[in-house]
Amino acid sequence: LCDVRVQGANAPRRVVWALRRFARVAEALDAVVIVRGGGARSDLAAFDAEAVARQIAAMPVPVLTGIGHEVDRTIADEVAHSACKTPTACAQSLVERVGEFVSRLDRLSRGVVHRARSGWAIAERELVACSHRTRRAAPRALVRDLALLERHRGRAEELGTRAVRDAVVVLDTRRDAIAVSVGRLARSEDRRIDALADRLRALDPKRVLERGYTITRDGSGQVRKEARGLRAGDALVTEFVDGTARSTVDRIARTVDAGDSEPS
Repeated sequence: LCDVRVQGANAPRRVVWALRRFARVAEALDAVVIVRGGGARSDLAAFDAEAVARQIAAMPVPVLTGIGHEVDRTIADEVAHSACKTPTACAQSLVERVGEFVSRLDRLSRGVVHRARSGWAIAERELVACSHRTRRAAPRALVRDLALLERHRGRAEELGTRAVRDAVVVLDTRRDAIAVSVGRLARSEDRRIDALADRLRALDPKRVLERGYTITRDGSGQVRKEARGLRAGDALVTEFVDGTARSTVDRIARTVDAGDSEPS
């Protein structure tokens, strides 16, 4: 917030000074808002100044204006990113933009969580089914080879020895094949699970906190998105990316409605 004179001989210079001050910290801003309540047409002369218009056009972030009454139009409105009829209309526009962003982010977050859980469950079922098939296949192969040995036991020593040797070779080959197959499948499933975990971490809502947003909860742990319903003395807990902060409501500032008169 930068409070400057908005009418008088020095008003254009002061408005330009405020805009340049914000331009120096533009990386911390989403937008700059220029607002001024209604007045006589001559009172808005500062916003027709060339220096003000050039500085608005040169700003590295979008500039929104809400100057005067609904019928007023200044040069600052012409060069701004968005020109609103009044300060209240400008505030409403910002609130709507943020609300749409938050709603879209909530929908995306829920979709990511749902897809991640579904993918994880499918992978887990496939892994369990493969494990069951492997455990069933190995005993059956062993039973077949033992039966083969039993049938040839009564043969001559030479034939018996050869049959045993052949059976052992077959058993070893199948055991190695099973071990290779299980190992390959386990590695494949590990990679899939790791990929799903990476996607889940990449889209974790906590990343939103790392970009500078916070989450505020009331004393019952419910997330508070608006001031309506709060009372002085209520306890609040604000979650940041690196911890939480507890606070107590001192007062509630009422948002100016569109029907109210604008402050000068």
